[in-house]
Amino acid sequence: MIGFVLSGGANLGSIHVGMLMALLEAEIKPDLIVGTSIGAVNAAYLAADPSLDQVERLRELWCGVRARDVFPLNPVASVRSLFRQGSLFPSSSWRRFLTERIPYERIEEASVPLRITATDFEEGRSVVLDSGSVVDAVLASTALPGIFPPHQIGDCCYLDGAVSDQLPLKVAIDAGVDTIYVMAVSVPSPPPGRRSPGGILRHSVTILLFPRIRLDALGLPGEHAKLRIVQVPSVKTQVSLWDMSRHGELIDAAYEATAEFLAAEQGEEHPDGHRIDVATVPEMEVETQVPREMAEEHEPRSAGPPG
Repeated sequence: MIGFVLSGGANLGSIHVGMLMALLEAEIKPDLIVGTSIGAVNAAYLAADPSLDQVERLRELWCGVRARDVFPLNPVASVRSLFRQGSLFPSSSWRRFLTERIPYERIEEASVPLRITATDFEEGRSVVLDSGSVVDAVLASTALPGIFPPHQIGDCCYLDGAVSDQLPLKVAIDAGVDTIYVMAVSVPSPPPGRRSPGGILRHSVTILLFPRIRLDALGLPGEHAKLRIVQVPSVKTQVSLWDMSRHGELIDAAYEATAEFLAAEQGEEHPDGHRIDVATVPEMEVETQVPREMAEEHEPRSAGPPG
């Protein structure tokens, strides 16, 4: 059983598209899709139809998006939202964008099982949204602090899923997958200018989050010691949250890198002279047990009102 796990990464989410194109071209298809933050958007879209045609439509979506489609460029409205909701933007435009593009209403209607993670506002832990409104689940998973307000579903409020779990590997494991293709797009990439406050902040946050990928993998329970974890190589780059001009370039670069990586599975030689066997790199033998509190961290939850 194959699982795709799509990480957070804000505006780098277009990199997922290139990865997915190469994987599906290689006839690697998911039996389960897990996404958090921007990965939840791509996961929800792909789960409607995990095919190359759907990924091509996802590419068109990314290449056609404009900043004003998601972030209403109204200084007065932003100031009002900041004081009223603690965020620069209301989520109304983002909700409309998602509703018009995700071609089903409830998570249960996806053609492939879908899991979306978000962060419980009160307790700060990662929760799994596996039923109910898919748009509400994505809004909860992408409620980036300071950018969008916490998203309420029923009696609960949620923040961006990457705040508590940048790469929800355990969600896929708990669903019974034996091979996970990890699509982590937030990889450390120093900004060209070391005096840019925005670049320094983005790079610092990426450094802070990236070790979680390794820690999550090392914290797998002993009974899953033979689990295959294949981390698809990402494109190292810096992109502003507002910059929508580079998505085509990032998709193409990610596609080429992933296709090259997958070709190595057939014994082809990498340009640096090394050979890569996807079956064992980066496969992990894990002997440690997960503490009970970590095992209880991911609690499945509906994306709809209680009852």
